[in-house]
Amino acid sequence: MTPNGGAMTEAVRILGYTPYLFEMTLFRGNFQTHLKEWYMVLNHEKKFSTVILEIPQRAEKTKDKTGIPKENAASTLPDQAVAAYDALVGPPATLAYETILQECPRSTKVILVEEADKLLWESEFDRIFQQLLGNGQSRRNRIGLGDFQKMVKSMTDLYKATSPNFTRGSSMSARSPLLRTPTMRLASALDLFEARVKDVVPRDRLLVYREGEGWGPICAFLRLPVPTTASGESCPFPPHNSGSDIIADLDEKFYRINCITIVMVLVIATMFITLASSVRTRMKRFLVNYNNRFMKEMGPFLKPDIRNDDPEAPKPSLRKKLVEAKKVTMRFENEIRQEGGTMSTVKDVIKALFDPHDTINEKIFKKNVPDVGDPDSTPDNLQKTS
Repeated sequence: MTPNGGAMTEAVRILGYTPYLFEMTLFRGNFQTHLKEWYMVLNHEKKFSTVILEIPQRAEKTKDKTGIPKENAASTLPDQAVAAYDALVGPPATLAYETILQECPRSTKVILVEEADKLLWESEFDRIFQQLLGNGQSRRNRIGLGDFQKMVKSMTDLYKATSPNFTRGSSMSARSPLLRTPTMRLASALDLFEARVKDVVPRDRLLVYREGEGWGPICAFLRLPVPTTASGESCPFPPHNSGSDIIADLDEKFYRINCITIVMVLVIATMFITLASSVRTRMKRFLVNYNNRFMKEMGPFLKPDIRNDDPEAPKPSLRKKLVEAKKVTMRFENEIRQEGGTMSTVKDVIKALFDPHDTINEKIFKKNVPDVGDPDSTPDNLQKTS
């Protein structure tokens, strides 16, 4: 009952199996589905599905003699061809052994690694999973691994795996005198778990293995030869492994992902603030230029006394003012379109993200038009035309 199966993981690999481990719930794109799947299985919300053991494989293109893939050649593997894990080692699978046995073939066998020193196991187990459930909880929630947190909490609840009648939300204290103690030790819970496995699994499908017994019991149980080295000697059995290395590695990866996430959020926020500021500045400048252009060209119609010395001259009608206002607006719009329209403005904004000191091209706004205050004058700053 150790993360990633301890020494048993390497042992089954040497025997030719492909084990499904704790880390598989996160890697190879499985974290989007496997975490929630195991959480529901461990909480008895659904049955175990063998689909989780499938390993999608990419089809390989047939190559000609030159080694170049043929365009119209058939693949050596059909699309969505799958291999499969053929062994489940360590939690979360260990805690779901009953539903796994119900859904897997009759030939499926169980190897129970009985812990000789349960107090030592308790200290290792508690230290390892406290690392996963401790200070990094909010960090994992931020990077979208809330389901991982739920699954790990379910993995640490050995009480759920010791009763055949467990239902979600129920209490174990009503069924077992040992569990009436609010602070029951993990070592005692492991005792109950091992006893439950021995009681549920048929004897012809169960091997109770103790660390240090070597290859003999396992190979006899699985009907496999003892693995040997190239010189013909028996391979040494893998040493004890508490699983702390994989947990430390996961915690470090979570920390890195969290740092990257924070940096990306800050970068995006900075770009958004800069973009919003640029848009606001350009919109303000656009409106100011339009207003100046409008007032300059509509001056003779809005203030006829400026250009007309004859007080008896007829004043422009409202209709004429509206027509002229429309003409001014349309001319302004056409000039904007000739300069690239809204796309030009977008390019200016994007350019400003990388060059904050860059200003918008105002040549379309600078026209040789009279000033409102002095219709006969032409200011120096309006001499240039587009």
